[in-house]
Amino acid sequence: MGKITTSVSRIIRKNIGLILLSFIIYLIGIPTGFVYFDKSQSAVNPVLEEIKELIKYESKFQMAINIFLNNLTSSLILFLSGTLIIIPALILFINGFLLGFILRLFIQKNLSLYLLLAVLLPHSLPELLAICLSSGLGIRIGLSFICSKENRVINVNKAIREGCFIYIVIVIPLLLLAAFLEVYVSASFIQ
Repeated sequence: MGKITTSVSRIIRKNIGLILLSFIIYLIGIPTGFVYFDKSQSAVNPVLEEIKELIKYESKFQMAINIFLNNLTSSLILFLSGTLIIIPALILFINGFLLGFILRLFIQKNLSLYLLLAVLLPHSLPELLAICLSSGLGIRIGLSFICSKENRVINVNKAIREGCFIYIVIVIPLLLLAAFLEVYVSASFIQ
């Protein structure tokens, strides 16, 4: 267990700049979603209604599994498309945008900020960490390919191995935790 912890720590430290960059891109989306709330309602509200309908008919366990699979797919796209660099930035920005939109929705409906925090924080923290790790490690693979003049194959293979290791050991468990927290903890605050 100590060897795994050491490896995880080393890989994350090595990629912390890209992980933080991913987080910053996500943060930039939040005020954008807040400001463009009125202009984006026609696109976002149908998605929220569809989610609300799904909640009515699925068991909590099934909903948690579906959320996990959806988030797993998103994080895998972030990881694999990191080589293209721009796609993870777009996905992170859209996720931040949706948070800004929901924040504005809560304010317009005069709902408590404490309710918003209670609904979002339990599952959002592990989920956000997972997507930023996926994005940062995927971008590392892309940069290893682009920036390596010598030993490109070795550097890219190392970035892929390290990224897959973190994805399996950290990202997947975080997404599983986030999905069950979203359904069994966060959802309990919503009527």
